[in-house]
Amino acid sequence: MTLEGLYFIAQIAAALAVVASLVFVGLQIKTNTRAQYVTSFSDRLNIMRDLETSIMQSPELRDCLVRGAMDYAALSEQDKLAYGSYMTLQMGYLASAQLHWDAGAIERFRWEGSQRNFARQFRKFNAGPWWEAEKPKLAPGMAQMVEDALAALEAFEQPAKENLDVV
Repeated sequence: MTLEGLYFIAQIAAALAVVASLVFVGLQIKTNTRAQYVTSFSDRLNIMRDLETSIMQSPELRDCLVRGAMDYAALSEQDKLAYGSYMTLQMGYLASAQLHWDAGAIERFRWEGSQRNFARQFRKFNAGPWWEAEKPKLAPGMAQMVEDALAALEAFEQPAKENLDVV
């Protein structure tokens, strides 16, 4: 074999090595992306667990949330602070989910589920009066994120309401 023949064989071997390394890097990225999805979802589940645990472990907070849902204006300033803190934590959960969605770290169905979960909590605790008082204090992007979540739940539930009207 000539020197030129060895050169071409070496070139082919080098090209195959580059392709093999690119395939390996692609597989590593795919594995890392999946691990990021799992970690991201786990982090958000932990946030929700902590929020729900705080309600279960604190009779005062439960009472405050129930009274706030019935008549936010009648709450004492101390109770308004507790009620607002809980709702702010809910907004933090939603903001975390949006950050993960914007970064491509969660799937669409998880993002939309996070929006609906937030909106259901918002509705469950009748947070409208609190929201109207707090919305002007927030950055426009945060306020829009909440409004979008509420609209997403309404849109999600609309087909179900239409089906009930038909029956």
